[in-house]
Amino acid sequence: MAISADDAPPRGLLSLDLTQAVALRPNNFTALSRTPWAGKALAKGIKKRHATDSDQPIGESWELSCDPEAPSKLLQVSDATLADLIACRTSECLSGNLVAAGRTTCDILVKLINPALPLSLQIHPSDDNKLLKSNECGKPESWLVLSCDEGSGLYIGFSRHLDKTDIARLLEANQFSADLLQFVPVKPGDFFEIEPHVPHAIGPGVLLLEPQRVIAGKSGKTWRMWDWNRKYNSAGQEDLASGRPRQLHINEAVSLLTPESQFGTKYADTLKRSPRTLNPQPGVSTTIYPPNPWYQVIILDLAPSASVKLSPKACFAGCVVLEGTAFSAGQFARKVPMQTGDNVFIPSAALPNTLSTEGAPARIALVIPAGMGVPAHNGVIFQ
Repeated sequence: MAISADDAPPRGLLSLDLTQAVALRPNNFTALSRTPWAGKALAKGIKKRHATDSDQPIGESWELSCDPEAPSKLLQVSDATLADLIACRTSECLSGNLVAAGRTTCDILVKLINPALPLSLQIHPSDDNKLLKSNECGKPESWLVLSCDEGSGLYIGFSRHLDKTDIARLLEANQFSADLLQFVPVKPGDFFEIEPHVPHAIGPGVLLLEPQRVIAGKSGKTWRMWDWNRKYNSAGQEDLASGRPRQLHINEAVSLLTPESQFGTKYADTLKRSPRTLNPQPGVSTTIYPPNPWYQVIILDLAPSASVKLSPKACFAGCVVLEGTAFSAGQFARKVPMQTGDNVFIPSAALPNTLSTEGAPARIALVIPAGMGVPAHNGVIFQ
């Protein structure tokens, strides 16, 4: 649980060197009872070094989180969380610009997600929804496809015109079916903004980077409309014979829909965003996705023995190494190694920060703040 201004900070936070990247525990995996649809692509790939074995089902890996349900813990300070660190040393972590604009917490949550079965059909409310509890908030999120099996995809909206009455009746009668959903085939690099009130589900065989805006200290709310008529046992395993279905929130979810406009490929296309690619240095390629009001996603590809400097304009960054070994060097040029599956927080005090490779290439996902208090940079944050 994050500390308040009146609490004594956990030992070690005040002396932690914030001129360098701060390593986070890389195995913040969601329990199978919560993600019974979990796939094995993370254990076989990005999280191979941190999984128990290559057959470990991992549905979600929380890479950057101040959510009290699964907070990011620091590797260097026992039992301290990222939220603790930010509460203790706010300006050094987030930047003076963000603090001056009133952004004194990290409201960005970053996950890696891989399902072997399709996720339930879900919808998120906006922050002003009257059904939210005091510890809940809305959850605008984005999907960046990192890899996918042939023929895999996402479900966004409906396949044909329906109204709320039709949908509620089919759900209540257990007659809803997959053919009512708009299936969207995907390829690596595809990016979608999943805003509040958008019905959505991730299909099997897709590996996503999923950044979200979740207000620090609260949990982003999800209402589950339909779960493919599945049943599970207490261990989170599918058991159609004697298992029980997961809880649905049909009334809450249907109340958020505008299905008359949420159907067909044209609707799904309105949520898709195209990146641009820049090459700020030799051997360096950046794929820059458009920002939303809270964050921006950038994929950094470094050739062998390449380097680039992350500008203070970024304010701070959540960093996930997707492939290879990279190095982060803050103000005093001490290289901090980061290998595949590692996740770090690059605080404002560590900017500018040189990201580099040695004898092999590396790919890094960066999620940085956007919107209020962030200097104008249009994603050009490398020197």
